[in-house]
Amino acid sequence: MFPESDLKDPPPPADPATPRRGPVAREAILQVVEPAVAAHKCELVELEWRREPIGWVMRLYVEHLGHDPRLTIGGVGIDECARISRDVSLALDVAELIDHHYNLEVSSPGLERPLTKPQHYRRFVGLRAKVRLSEAMDSRKVFRGEILGGDEAAARLRDDEVGEVSLPYDRIQRAALVYEPKPVTKPGKAKAKPGDGKGKGKGTEVTTRDSRDGSEQER
Repeated sequence: MFPESDLKDPPPPADPATPRRGPVAREAILQVVEPAVAAHKCELVELEWRREPIGWVMRLYVEHLGHDPRLTIGGVGIDECARISRDVSLALDVAELIDHHYNLEVSSPGLERPLTKPQHYRRFVGLRAKVRLSEAMDSRKVFRGEILGGDEAAARLRDDEVGEVSLPYDRIQRAALVYEPKPVTKPGKAKAKPGDGKGKGKGTEVTTRDSRDGSEQER
């Protein structure tokens, strides 16, 4: 007869998608990711790190340094996203920050790119933006209008309804450029009706699955 302790079912295997050292701090990830992106002369616009039904997902939105939709500096392409994804994955492996499976996705932010830094408001002066606050200011949480600039404390916007406002960064929950294409009228043609145009553009996206075994998949 075996001792009773030997007859118990073995514990289930650890879920490879479950962190064994606890959640990884966003700031620690940024310290590794930003230099890897900068090596490609690109800027990390936004980083998302969260658990979804498919498991842990890290999404990076990147663009060329100094990108401006009014200039000839374009967004990143598929091949460049793939190279950045490869180097970021390697840098994270070397840093040993993440001890579980995760999906790494790298893409351009698209036309309605997020505004996440004070310098973004200075770079995009004259363009339109939509800003959502975490707390209401003057009984409003959402502001929409022309970007006037920004200092180290707040962004300035000429709102369509209330005029010029100063929005503290620590109260901004989400901010992004607003893409509003102007209708094109051709000679002899009627003006385009609302809804006749094509949908707003989206950034190129490359998804790689890092299973901590070095395998990658692009789509």
